[in-house]
Amino acid sequence: DAESIGSLLLSVVAERTGYPVDLLTVDMELDTDLGIDSIKKVEILSAVRERIGDLGGGQLAELPTLRTLRAIAERLSQPAAQAVAPHVPVAAHAHPVEPQRWAVRMVAAPPSGLSMPGLTGQPLVVTDDGLGIAPLVVARLARHGIRATVLAQVPPDAAGVVLLDGLRRVTSVDEAREVQRTALHAARTVAARMEADGGVFVTVQDTGGDAVRAWLGGLGALARTAAREWPRAAVKAIECVAVGRPPDAVAEAIVAELRTGGGAVTVGLRADGTRVVPELVESPISPSAPRIGPHSVVVATGGARGVTAAAMRLLASRYRPRVVLLGRTPLVVEPAGLSAATDEPGLVHLLAGRRSGGAQPEPVFGGSEHPRRRPGTPAEVGAQARQVLAVREIRETLSAIEGYGASVRYAAVDVRDATAVAEVLARVRADWGPVTAVVHAAGVVADARLAGKTDDQFARVFGTKVAGLRALLAATADDPLEVLCVFSSVAAVFGNPGQADYAMANDVLDTVLAREQARRPGCLVRAIAWGPWRGGMVTPELAERFQGGGVPLIDPAAGAAAFLDELASPAGDVVVVRSARADPPVPAGSALAAEVTVTGPAYPYLADHQIAGVAVLPMATVVDWFAAVARAWRPSAGQFVLRDLRVLDKVALPRLADGGHRLVVCGQEATGQDGPALDLDLRDDTGRPHYRARAAAEMVSTSDGWRAPDGLARLSDPYDGTTLFHGAALRALHGAPGVGPLGADAVVVGSQALGWAGSSGEVDVAALDGALQLAVLWARQAGAGLTLPMAIGECRVYRRGPVPAGSRGVVRAVRADESGAVCDAALVDPDGTTRLELVGVQLVHRP
Repeated sequence: DAESIGSLLLSVVAERTGYPVDLLTVDMELDTDLGIDSIKKVEILSAVRERIGDLGGGQLAELPTLRTLRAIAERLSQPAAQAVAPHVPVAAHAHPVEPQRWAVRMVAAPPSGLSMPGLTGQPLVVTDDGLGIAPLVVARLARHGIRATVLAQVPPDAAGVVLLDGLRRVTSVDEAREVQRTALHAARTVAARMEADGGVFVTVQDTGGDAVRAWLGGLGALARTAAREWPRAAVKAIECVAVGRPPDAVAEAIVAELRTGGGAVTVGLRADGTRVVPELVESPISPSAPRIGPHSVVVATGGARGVTAAAMRLLASRYRPRVVLLGRTPLVVEPAGLSAATDEPGLVHLLAGRRSGGAQPEPVFGGSEHPRRRPGTPAEVGAQARQVLAVREIRETLSAIEGYGASVRYAAVDVRDATAVAEVLARVRADWGPVTAVVHAAGVVADARLAGKTDDQFARVFGTKVAGLRALLAATADDPLEVLCVFSSVAAVFGNPGQADYAMANDVLDTVLAREQARRPGCLVRAIAWGPWRGGMVTPELAERFQGGGVPLIDPAAGAAAFLDELASPAGDVVVVRSARADPPVPAGSALAAEVTVTGPAYPYLADHQIAGVAVLPMATVVDWFAAVARAWRPSAGQFVLRDLRVLDKVALPRLADGGHRLVVCGQEATGQDGPALDLDLRDDTGRPHYRARAAAEMVSTSDGWRAPDGLARLSDPYDGTTLFHGAALRALHGAPGVGPLGADAVVVGSQALGWAGSSGEVDVAALDGALQLAVLWARQAGAGLTLPMAIGECRVYRRGPVPAGSRGVVRAVRADESGAVCDAALVDPDGTTRLELVGVQLVHRP
């Protein structure tokens, strides 16, 4: 019950913070009274989970948002929604694994041709950009039957939101920050509805043009985090060039992306019409000449503590530069009597004893800057304990760097204060000369899901990263920088639940550094998007949670070595991902979705694909849709394979002339037999699945052995209305197909030759259907009777787009009997190159 759970919570809090349990109450607020931050909450809740078990996934997501221990106890006393994953201890790493490296590059990607899901439901809210683009977007959406309205503020019940705030004119970095704070507020406003019921959420920004616009770069990370937190919603981040373009051209580009770019979460729309998406590219380093040496003056924020200190120590040991460490913590004298305590709980226990009268009233901090006072509230005591530990760690770092023969000085300064930073660096410059390297690694987190994110959290998290970089760039504007490096995060690239502000701040850093690279050709400019490290903000309990979720952590020694490798690498890619994973991290929006409305005018060939008088969706059409979403997932892959494609339930289409049918292609990131894969299924508007497959991108050598089988007899009329029931628009077999026991061969024409309007997508649907028709003809000739294709073991797509004139379809027999038939089939171009292979086509008797 709530009372017993509350008692357990009090004991765990006392155990994990060191504060005596008799001075705690369940009505104390976790943040203000107890000073428990988001990471400590995870640690405490993990310990509670181990002791009482049976916490549902929904509870775990909700608990960090509750304010008091009583609220948590009452929530835990309710029945759980589902069982929790078992406790998994952290494995010891005797040999630290080198973090893998990927570059984040923009690659050209054609649209899938499918729309974002949810556009045709309730009206969309389009925020006013102040440039006249919003009403043009609304008007163009209306032409396609999509209702929308322009509003200055987003209401809580909005089912769809298109934020155009990132297109606004901004004249200062402060205005850019305010645009992003407003966007976060809009996401917070609709978060409860989006998480519960789904909907549409789109951010649009333009970070090109003048230098100020680069500071708008965080809206994409907001969308990617929303995609993580709202699995039921359709989310998209659009970077659209607007500066210097007519408003109607910008509106047209945005609407076209919403209607035809389904399956991609992050998209760039350039002024020349090029469409690009980010992709991770494996990018091992080729070492070059080091840019750091004894002559260097290195300024590092956040480098005196945590995992970054490990990097600065290794830097000092290898190159012995002059190092300036900037941090928030003042180097004050530690009060007497605390040396026996080596961790936070021990310090809290000692300090709390003084509060309760069990010890003499020693000053918490001595020196003229700090008045003598006794510890106060639990939150104050915890903060004082952390302050003592921070000062100890800084002194250890300074001592270690000096021990390596490097010169080092520490300055206690708020990196957000541009004036203070400039004054510190002016003194450094006077003593040591100009600054030659800047490493901005300072950062704070205040984890909370979007529904509970506050303006104060945004100000602290965003300010430390963004205002800190701004102050450093201003203070070193005239210095001959050879290195400009920021410690960014994978949260910026992929989104991360609970870290919208942190992801946005790091995304701004990535965008600004890309701009800095263009204006600093001789400087190594690098934003390292780190995965989670072992240590620092990641407590042992949180490390166990990562380990249990299959997320490996970067060992500090290995991470420090990777940092030095980056400093010795040639200039090139600005944003790189460093992760302990062996395979690429999962991209944002790992649950991809695209929607299609099937109507008679949009798909006229369906009138020629009817069974018992009702149009039925051909398997070839589904292959094209699946391949389009797979292309959005891996746009630079030259070839695709769809495995285990299966008809779960045919898609009958009786309403083609009466509103049509809404179908959704859903894709979920997975790990396949050869690496990353995408599980795909096609669902109707009730959520019922009809087709399923798994996609993978791989380079496969094409076969040149698709010759016509022996023993073929020519069929004068394959479309006799019995074996093949297809109408004129789908009669892709020309001439007299050859069919025999060992297979079949025929001339196959595609959609262009059959007069279909529009261009082919990933595959030529008409030609692919023709290959399947040829398989059906062979199955009857081989003794399996009248059949329909119901599954394909592998569909390998080597060449995309329409088939050229003179192409052939070839079928090879595998087996045929009274239970059905299995064969392989291919489309072969006139030059003899295989365009597409179907391996393991399974045909079953028609009902």
